This record gives sequence, structure tokens and C-alpha cells, in this order.
Amino acid sequence: MDRCNQNNVTDSDEQEAVMVRYLLGQSPEEERSQVEERYFSDTGYFDQLLALEDSLIDDFVGGRMPADQLSAFKNSELIRQDDIRFSRALFQAATKKKLDQPVLRPERRSPLALRLLFAQTRPFLLAVSIATLVLFVLSIVLLLRNKTLQNRLSETEAQLGTLEQEKEAAELETSRALSQSESSARELEIEHQRRIDAESLLQRQERPESPNRSSDLMTIVLSAAFTSRGATGATREVRISANARWLRFEIPVKAYGVYESYRVSINLAGQRALFERGSLKPTGVSHKLTVTVPATSLRLGDYIVTLYGEGSDTAPAELEEYSFRITG
Repeated sequence: MDRCNQNNVTDSDEQEAVMVRYLLGQSPEEERSQVEERYFSDTGYFDQLLALEDSLIDDFVGGRMPADQLSAFKNSELIRQDDIRFSRALFQAATKKKLDQPVLRPERRSPLALRLLFAQTRPFLLAVSIATLVLFVLSIVLLLRNKTLQNRLSETEAQLGTLEQEKEAAELETSRALSQSESSARELEIEHQRRIDAESLLQRQERPESPNRSSDLMTIVLSAAFTSRGATGATREVRISANARWLRFEIPVKAYGVYESYRVSINLAGQRALFERGSLKPTGVSHKLTVTVPATSLRLGDYIVTLYGEGSDTAPAELEEYSFRITG
């Protein structure tokens, strides 16, 4: 039993020595952390630490503090100076017996109490700080998001503007192409009508009405005398009467009976053809081709009549040329 009590006393003394070292700032780092962890979690330990702090202050004021603690006490930051002054005044007043009534010591808070208060309010302050930080981060995120959306909106508006310009350009190009197409169609229609009119005129020229009088028709029989291989080799002259309205050319083809049909062209020497007609076949037993043209279509000058043979599977072959000169 005595040994047990002795162990308890020893532990209590050791604990008090640890507290004293802590209050005087003489604790190693690890021991100081252990003391602070314990007084934050153990109310009895914290009360004991406060009581020991008051005892040290009373010993210092009453001159009872050992010399080995005095220097550390003066340098310690844990002991409040106002508590020391209050204890010194209280001690002097009690010594001189000048107190008429009990002195009510005002409530004081030691550094340990302040630390405990800070520990109690620390979660709230931490929550407020975190909330403030979160709000700040959210504000930054929203600001950046808003900036990004504005940039995207600007890009979209620019793209829409470009698309509108491209659309207008495409519509203008389509309109121009349509107008050009319509113009080309009108030109083709006009050209087609001109061709129809020319073919109609040519057909009328190729198929003239029978002359009313024999004096209206002048027949020119093309023979070997009109070719370059003729007896004289000279160009034959043809005089057209003033009353002649039609010229009928008779061309012999007996020597070329192997062809299915024939083609005849009349052109002024050195110029394009004035008259051309194909798919001609000889009539009767004369084996001659008959071609009638208006007399007014042939003026004074040298002319060449070319005869071609036609086949279904072959290109037209030139058979003969007849030359003559029309004089007045």
C-alpha cells in the first residue's frame, strides 16, 4: 500500500515538473506537444495547469521562487504580466493589512485559456476560411466560364457573318449563272430559228416552182467541155439572158453508177459554197442529175460545180469538177 502511494506521489511530482517546465518554456519540442495535446483534451489536466501557473506567479511575487526557476520565469512568454502585477499588488496589500474588504479578483484568461478558446473556435474559423476560399474559386471559375462563353459567342457570330457572306456570294453567282443560261438559251433559240429559216429558204431554192413560161428557165448542160480535162481546157463562158429567172444544171452520172446517191455543190471560185444539195439520184433513163437554182443567186464571175459520190458506209468522194464563167 505504501509502495503504491509512493508511486502515485512520484507520478504526480513528475507530472508537475513537466507542467513547470512547460510554463517556464524549458520543455523540449516533443514534451511541449504532448502537454498541449493533453490540456486540449483533458479538462482536469488543464485546470491543474492553470492552478500551477497561479502558484508560480504567487511564488515569484512573494519571493519564494527558487533561483533556478527565476530566470526562466522572467523570460517565459506563457506568464501574463498583468497577472503578475495583480498578484504583486494583492500580496503587498495583504502584508500591510490595508484591505477593508475582500478583493474580488477579476476573471483573467491565461495564455492556456486563450489557446483553448482558439482551439474551440478554430473549426469555425477554418470552415469560414474554406467557405470564403470556395466562393472565391467559384467566382473565378464563373468568370472564366463567362469569358469562354463570350469568346465562343463572338466566334459563332463571326462564323455566321462569314456564312451569310458566302450565301450572298453563292446566290449572286447562281443568279448570274441562271441569267447567263437564260441568255444562252435565247441565243440558241434565235440561232435555231435562223437555221430553220435558212433551211426553209434553201428548200425553196432547191425546189423552185415550175416556171410559168419557158423563157423563165435557162438550162446549162455540164459536159466534158466544162471540165479541166475538156478538149480546149479553157473555161466555158455562159451568158444568161435578161429574162431568165431559173438556171437548171444537168450533170451526167452514167459513168458513176456504182454510188447510191450524189451530192452537188456550187461555189464562187475561191469562196464558200453558195449552193449544196445531197442525196440526189438521176431521173429517167438519161442518167443525169438535175439541179435548179434562182438565176439571181449567181452573179457575174467564175464558178465551180463539184460532183460527189455518196455511200452509206463511206465518206463522199469527189468525182468531177465543172468550171464556167457567167458573163453579162
